[in-house]
Amino acid sequence: MIKYAIKSHLVQTASSLRLAMAFTTSVFNFSLNESSNIDCWKLGHCGQHRRDLVIPLFVNCVLNAVLSITAITGNTLVIYSMWNSPAVLHSPSNFLLFGLAVCDLSVGITVQPLYILYHSFYLTNHLQAWLASMEVFNVISNLFCGVSFLTTTAVSIDRYLALHLHLRYCGLITVRRTFQLLGSLWVIAGFVASTLLWEPRVTFFAALLVIATCLFVTIVVYVKIFRIVRFHRRNILTQLGRAEKHTIPKHIKSALTLFYVCLIHTFCYLPYFVFLILRDGYKTTDFTVLATEFAQTLIFLNSSLNPILYCWRLQEIREAVKRTTAKIRSNNNH
Repeated sequence: MIKYAIKSHLVQTASSLRLAMAFTTSVFNFSLNESSNIDCWKLGHCGQHRRDLVIPLFVNCVLNAVLSITAITGNTLVIYSMWNSPAVLHSPSNFLLFGLAVCDLSVGITVQPLYILYHSFYLTNHLQAWLASMEVFNVISNLFCGVSFLTTTAVSIDRYLALHLHLRYCGLITVRRTFQLLGSLWVIAGFVASTLLWEPRVTFFAALLVIATCLFVTIVVYVKIFRIVRFHRRNILTQLGRAEKHTIPKHIKSALTLFYVCLIHTFCYLPYFVFLILRDGYKTTDFTVLATEFAQTLIFLNSSLNPILYCWRLQEIREAVKRTTAKIRSNNNH
């Protein structure tokens, strides 16, 4: 999702910003003469695309076309099912998942088609259009990635509060406050993404701060969650005996399920950051360039996996989806 185009007057400061750029986003110019080394790497001596990159990038575009369909289908089904099940949306944690599903749907509708579009311009040698569409892709993709990071962190904090506050949770954490929180997260992510258009240097540090904070908070929160879960399990085993050791309270099971959501989210994003650091901080090669492209697709895959995880692990959402699919089949039969 991240490409680099640094104007000539920033070249001298590029080396000091490389680590931040590895975790953030950059801006592309509309001129081939001002393209970054990564862009030039994709161009041949005649200012056209490199033929040896055509097949891998074409395959990646096909993969994104398929994943775009699955992301749209899965998340639309989840969103529609939850929207038509007020009891499900009444839960603040489910409302956060609803917000995450909206973000994943947006990835399938906008980010992946834009990714395919700007690579299509590259593959057909429309290089000015390639660079222009790339800039649009950068802003949009960083918006939704920012929302995804922030929302996933909010999910982990919500589960910790549910375990820590226990009976006080329902009084303090409401759907209305959750809605206000989601709105704030979109505003924060939108501001960071918009800086690509007017001050890319702000983007570097702002996005780095957001990502580092989200990762740190998520790790700390889940360490605390597992301590609480271990404490509760010990109490359950003591009170109920070994015969019922597999009985797990609903709020603990929910915390573990949403831990899987955060874990898969991290695994999908981690390879991209690793290859990005290798590509821009160590050495730019065909392997690191293409590996970064395919790692982006792994990030997009996360938007297709989340609906499956919701339906597999969360009974309320699973039942809502079952009712929706049954209604669709019934309507088709008629």
